[in-house]
Amino acid sequence: MVPGTLNEPERRPEVDVVFDAVVVGAGFAGLYMLHRLRGLGFTARV
Repeated sequence: MVPGTLNEPERRPEVDVVFDAVVVGAGFAGLYMLHRLRGLGFTARV
């Protein structure tokens, strides 16, 4: 295949976005922390 011809949509980079928390690591503990933070009303990203 020729690079750049896949049928995947382009995702725009998140610029000037502010999060309350950033969780480093997407294991069980990291995903649970994301769940808890969002449940408490925080904006978070893993």
